Amino acid sequence: MLKALMRKQFSETVSFMFMSGKAGKRRSVGGMIGYGFLMLYVLACFGFIFFASAGALCKPLVSTGLDWLYFALMGIMATAMGVIGSVFTTQSKLYEAKDNELLLSMPIPSRLILLSRLLGLFGQALVFELLVLLPAAAVYIVNFGMGLSQIIIYILICLLLPLFTLGLSCILGWLTVLASSRMRNKSLVSMILSIGFLCLYFYAYSKINTYLQLILVNSEAVGATVKKALYPLYQMGMAAAGSWASLLIFAALVLVFFALIYLLLSVSFIRIATGKRGAAKIKYSEKPMKRSSQGAALLKKEALRFWSSPTYMMNCSLGSIMMLIGTVVLVVKLDDFRPILAQIPALDAALPLLAAGAIALIGSMNVVTAPSISLEGKTLWLTQSLPVSGWQVLKSKLTLHMLITAVPAFVCMLVLAVVLKVDPVSTLLLLVFSVIYVLLCAALGLMINLKLPNLNWTNETVAVKQSASVIVAMLANWGIAFLLIIGYIFLGDKLSQGLFLLLCTLLSAAASALALLWLKKRGQKILAHL
Repeated sequence: MLKALMRKQFSETVSFMFMSGKAGKRRSVGGMIGYGFLMLYVLACFGFIFFASAGALCKPLVSTGLDWLYFALMGIMATAMGVIGSVFTTQSKLYEAKDNELLLSMPIPSRLILLSRLLGLFGQALVFELLVLLPAAAVYIVNFGMGLSQIIIYILICLLLPLFTLGLSCILGWLTVLASSRMRNKSLVSMILSIGFLCLYFYAYSKINTYLQLILVNSEAVGATVKKALYPLYQMGMAAAGSWASLLIFAALVLVFFALIYLLLSVSFIRIATGKRGAAKIKYSEKPMKRSSQGAALLKKEALRFWSSPTYMMNCSLGSIMMLIGTVVLVVKLDDFRPILAQIPALDAALPLLAAGAIALIGSMNVVTAPSISLEGKTLWLTQSLPVSGWQVLKSKLTLHMLITAVPAFVCMLVLAVVLKVDPVSTLLLLVFSVIYVLLCAALGLMINLKLPNLNWTNETVAVKQSASVIVAMLANWGIAFLLIIGYIFLGDKLSQGLFLLLCTLLSAAASALALLWLKKRGQKILAHL
């Protein structure tokens, strides 16, 4: 029974690579190879980042006899990476899985359902942590070498540490569910918590060089703090340095911690999985029913779908948040940038275009339309049964993307134009370009989702984060932005900034018109036959 449950968990996790979401059929060999290379590329990028961090710490610490501190610090990084990468997946796949009640209605012991989910999450945490632990071991081996005994210990550590991370993720995931379920709009609360985690991560990453220098300068004090406050990771570091006794202590601490988490979950899993936690109650008050047009009703439906899903909001509208934050930072820190820009006159002169390019790149991260067809899932027939045309349905999805992305882009571009003292004509061109570029990205994402829909998902995370349409749409958006940047590199010295911006606006408008025409003619026919 456990084997069957594990096979189900594994199939759901990797289905986006092997199965077509449109028809539930197996992808071609070329498609699977392409996905494989894409995943390897992403993993390699993260691995390189941690390889560089390990390279900065290894020699100074190990040379002073602090081998254990080096491994403990890399263990802290691995734990942080695992928790950040797993906590919200733990929330959705353990506490809020859509098939919890279905599985519990079958003659399957609840402890096996829980164990299969935890083992699946363990595998995910292991992947995240190996992105840190493998580069750490590689740097150590290249510089100092590892004996057979130390290698065996390190392998065991790699298998034990994800259990510690998984336990922390279960606790944080439960706290997130508890906090959000008590709020009226729990999706918004979940999104705020997600953004908080992400901001914390990016802040820590931006300060990583400072932290590394502080660690190297105050290595003895840092070691004492780790030994006192993070005792399990201290024992992990001592074990990785070659101590079998420390490995036994670390293993005992981790296994006892995880056993307690599993015991608590197994006792209350049925209540957690099926319980309807009380949220803030809304008092009903009688109001007259309001009529709305077909377009307004469809847009409201799309907006409610968007606001009801923290996964959808977090993964498909992050660009809007980053645009607003980036604009505020630039306005506040502009005086600090002025001396640098004054030393590079060409860069200072091109600042308006650079701002436009930055907003285009960040706005490209918003892929609201890319999973919008996929998210209809098994209920797609409801939209198709309404007395509305396919174009009206598609237009409502485009409108939602524009409201979420074009409005912040317009506001940010206007603020930047005022702060940078751009002339009125160039300001108008920048504003028009920002809106048209967002429209192009929205139409392109919808086109891609119509050609690569995933309608057979069991967890919306698959449709939003792991579907082909989202990945392809984001890469295509970035590709267009980079083409415009490359165009400026080759044409910047031949055309004025105003003429180049006008050319980019006209090209984007032409591409947008063609994309909208395709959606109106061909797109609604594809939608009708999905």
